Amino acid sequence: MVITGLGSAVVIGAMGLVDTPLQLLLLRAAFGTMGGYPTSSVALLAIEAPKQKVGNALGTLQTGQVTGQLLGPLIGGVLAEWLGIRDSFYITGFFIFLAALLTIFGVKEANTYTKFKFRGLLKLSNPFQSKIRNQAIPVKKTAFRQVLGQSPLILTLFISTFLISISFASISPMISLYVRSMNIVDHIEIMAGLIFASTALGTMITAPILGRMGDRYGHSIILLISLILIAILHIPQGLVTDPWVLMGIRFITGLCIGGVIPSISSLLRKLTPTPIQGSVFAYNASAGSLGNLSGALFGGLVASSFGISLVFYLIAGVFFVHFLMITVQFKRFRKAELEEEATYEMDK
Repeated sequence: MVITGLGSAVVIGAMGLVDTPLQLLLLRAAFGTMGGYPTSSVALLAIEAPKQKVGNALGTLQTGQVTGQLLGPLIGGVLAEWLGIRDSFYITGFFIFLAALLTIFGVKEANTYTKFKFRGLLKLSNPFQSKIRNQAIPVKKTAFRQVLGQSPLILTLFISTFLISISFASISPMISLYVRSMNIVDHIEIMAGLIFASTALGTMITAPILGRMGDRYGHSIILLISLILIAILHIPQGLVTDPWVLMGIRFITGLCIGGVIPSISSLLRKLTPTPIQGSVFAYNASAGSLGNLSGALFGGLVASSFGISLVFYLIAGVFFVHFLMITVQFKRFRKAELEEEATYEMDK
């Protein structure tokens, strides 16, 4: 986390010094390689938080991330207007540097972990037997596919993250064009920004609440309910003709989105042996990044060929298929959660 934080601060600051688009492109590419801080923060919090409070902790973390996404464009616009674009990069780099300092002096890991090599991920006699999951057992060489083979639910969660990222990335570039198609002439970008903000605001409100509910009633239940509600709410988004109505529906959708990411992260933590949790969360982040890339291409192709409304209908279908995928394995998810809770009570 510290390395990626400091590296991001340096790269962002250097963007204020560029003279050509190519230089900016190379620095943006370098910045992409420093994108491990959010992933590491999720993994660290999932591992370090008490088992029965991991959903609440991850929900609170998501609230902070969404708040940054909500306020970031606003603050960036104000800084660019007052100080200029180049100075905005310097200030942003300074903020990231402060975050790195806070990590160095304010974050302490309570656990120690067995040294782990990615080429020989893990082989325990039974890595999902709860009594031995958190012990410092020597790591033997094996392929990562063995972990997935013993717990295919992890692969299901990777696919979940991929599908969710595709869904969100498909719609995001279309909002401004969709608002323009509603015969709105003035302040189109402001209206599109408000629609984005409404979704983020809904997520910010419910993420910690649904995280706590997941800790109490089961994260698989929260995930299942959130998915079907999001699927249903995407259908009217393809039918609306008023941007204010769209904003309201997107806000309600954001309320449901607050139950998705904390639930997936919590389930990954419960299903994954401690020695490889960092790698598993990194894989999950890669699935999300691949979904963002695929979603942007998918949304653009569908919208240009068949219209923007169809994008919403297809995304509704994706979430419904996702709902069915989790439903088929729901009993296995619940069994894993209940076994984890029983082990936690025994260890107390």
